[in-house]
Amino acid sequence: MENCAGYISLVMADTANNVMLELGGAGFTSQAQLEAEWENVPEFEGDSQFVADLKDRDGSIIDDKSVSGDFVVAKLGKDLPTLLAEARKNAKSDNQISKGH
Repeated sequence: MENCAGYISLVMADTANNVMLELGGAGFTSQAQLEAEWENVPEFEGDSQFVADLKDRDGSIIDDKSVSGDFVVAKLGKDLPTLLAEARKNAKSDNQISKGH
């Protein structure tokens, strides 16, 4: 996004393949909107493989929060098996996961 103030990306730590899977996210055109959305991301207390990354306009991570799988499903509108299958397919095509897995 050319006129983007920043992004919130939802990722999962795929420990079996030692890679962060990009599940989805959104870009925001105003800093105020980005900050408001970030404030509404509930931090998950405890262990979670799911993370929300706050990224600046250049894509650099400037903050992160552990989130629940339920939050990821609610925000992205797909079930976890579908999201994970799509993310793993994309990671394989980007050569982040070896094609043998």
